[in-house]
Amino acid sequence: DPIIEGCFERGDKVELDAGSKQRKSFFLIDLLFHLAVGRDWLGFKIPKRRRVVYVNLELKDAWIHRRIRRNAKAYGISADEVRGFFRIVNARGKGAVVRNSLAAMMRRERDIDLVAVDPRYKLMKPGESENQGEGVAGILAMMDEIAEAGPAVLVVHHDSKGEQGDKSVADRGGGSGWAGRDVDAKFTLSPQRDEPDTAAVVESLCRNYAPHPEFCIRWKDHRFEVAEDLAPVKFGNEERKRQSRAKARPTISDCESHVLAVAIEPMGKNELIGKSQERMPMSARQTIRDCVDGLVRRGKLAHTPRAGNKNGAVKYGTPEAIRAYMLPKLPTS
Repeated sequence: DPIIEGCFERGDKVELDAGSKQRKSFFLIDLLFHLAVGRDWLGFKIPKRRRVVYVNLELKDAWIHRRIRRNAKAYGISADEVRGFFRIVNARGKGAVVRNSLAAMMRRERDIDLVAVDPRYKLMKPGESENQGEGVAGILAMMDEIAEAGPAVLVVHHDSKGEQGDKSVADRGGGSGWAGRDVDAKFTLSPQRDEPDTAAVVESLCRNYAPHPEFCIRWKDHRFEVAEDLAPVKFGNEERKRQSRAKARPTISDCESHVLAVAIEPMGKNELIGKSQERMPMSARQTIRDCVDGLVRRGKLAHTPRAGNKNGAVKYGTPEAIRAYMLPKLPTS
């Protein structure tokens, strides 16, 4: 009885992993709405509409309902369309209560097809550590009870610290690896290489089905859409290093004050570039050369006429320095 064709069924355990601010809650709300109306979504085949329960453990009631209303409006879904099929349990600050009672609730209400808990760590009890297998054993037991009652259970989980783009789907998710190996299906969201702030690479790992090819989505106008123009390449450590190097390297505008400080004495262009680079070790020589040429065009630097023949020396400096060099004050007796 597949909930998403080729991914997972009723009675399965599912995990959604993503880093902080990767819109994993928005992704989940998108999915739940499409299940509630029975509409295919982001290329995933949804065979029929489902009754879903969204357990919100993190956001205040007003904020989660604001997100949900915006998302429904973005897809043109009305309240009447999902009434009786999309239920919300706002339980911020009540993770222990949810953990103790959710399985019993699912046994009573046999018509629920999927229950989603967002986020998983809010189910932790004092003294439990998600970095140890024993620390998550109680949550895994709760998921087993829910799945045995009939519905699929999906938990939203955070990634570990650091870049995740170089990791496989199976290794994603912070804390103990017990949970990642226990689920029947896992979805991950990773920043896309070229648009890491607005686009993500979606990957899935399904225990009982063939692998799905990864693809890209883009967040736009309070909804996700397939980004066919982007390659499904994740933003990894190499991209982070390249960004860091680019940020550390001074730009042309960063060089201007250093070049002008050196140019108070007339000197050859190569000497001016070399001394300026000494003040900015991370700068590229070509960047400083472009900076000098730009300052000359704007009149902030000047230079002398070429001395003698075509290979004669040319001195560069501030207009005042060049003026003083060309018209030196004669000694008075």
